[in-house]
Amino acid sequence: MKEMIKVLIVDDSAVIRDAILNTLENEEGIKVIGTASNGKEAIDLIPVLKPDIITMDIVMPIMDGLIATEHIMAYHPTPILVITSLLPQDMKIAFKALNAGAVDVVERPTISELSKPASKVRKQLIDKVKLFANIKVITHLVGRLPKKEVSEVRPAVPVRPVEQHGHFKIAAIASSTGGPKTVRKILAKLPKDFSMPIVIVQHISPGFTKGLVDWWNNECAIEIKEGKDGEKLCPGVVYVAPSFVHMLVTMDEKIKLEDTPPVGGHKPAGNVLLSSVAKVYGQSTIGVILTGMGDDGAMGIKAIREAGGFTIAEDEESCAIFGMPKAAIEMGVVDKVLSLEAISDELIRRTAGV
Repeated sequence: MKEMIKVLIVDDSAVIRDAILNTLENEEGIKVIGTASNGKEAIDLIPVLKPDIITMDIVMPIMDGLIATEHIMAYHPTPILVITSLLPQDMKIAFKALNAGAVDVVERPTISELSKPASKVRKQLIDKVKLFANIKVITHLVGRLPKKEVSEVRPAVPVRPVEQHGHFKIAAIASSTGGPKTVRKILAKLPKDFSMPIVIVQHISPGFTKGLVDWWNNECAIEIKEGKDGEKLCPGVVYVAPSFVHMLVTMDEKIKLEDTPPVGGHKPAGNVLLSSVAKVYGQSTIGVILTGMGDDGAMGIKAIREAGGFTIAEDEESCAIFGMPKAAIEMGVVDKVLSLEAISDELIRRTAGV
């Protein structure tokens, strides 16, 4: 008999707590084992209840979701799904929680959205709880450090220049679950004068892309922005596909945004972006596929490899979910399988012609 997924709901609103509880309890295979109205209550309950996954509100009295996430990931590592509004100040805290070890973020649902059986928001919440309950998480020691020491565990931003005589002209990245923190770590190690543009599809809940870009910009030396239709690609700039549209690269090396149907259930889709880059840049392309469920990006990596480009997949050990890299590896189209820590170094070496 399949074990039930045990969920702890943390939210300061009793109405929202009850709505989430009713939503999850009505789904086969899920059991809500407890609720908490703030982070302190959650921390006290976790050692006793031992949940498989926690839904975590961000803005709460007594102890907010960020501090609670830091503590939980330091002492009782558990998958955490952050629930927050799209207000800039709330998203800023939510992305800090992702950096502290939470696995994903979704928009705070309304009672109306959760009460409708066919609601996309309701389905998204249920699907993510099921997906993340068995995800592997690791201890994050930042929650055990005095606040004055927290900055010491963040990666230093390199300032050394990169020699610009590699033959590669662009890097294209596809990333999904676990990717926001993974991509941040890669970009944080790149110098401000990195010698080529980078284009990225990062799967994230609709509406969160701008907050994601703002977070990465605050953590990295290299410039990061949402891609704009018709924008010319420039070296040393990272272009992230916006929500709700596909992002491509055109033959005149510009961004193109297309409001066309989802591909493989994704919009934006990694396969769309990476395949377009392969067509334009061919052997001058570096393709990277990172953590994520499913296989989006694998066909794009294949297109890059067949065009003579160089391809990288994140290794299983450092992936939150090994689905996307595994799909590309099993297709035989990956040149190197690397740990998260090694991917930035490989990008720098390749662009320097080493």
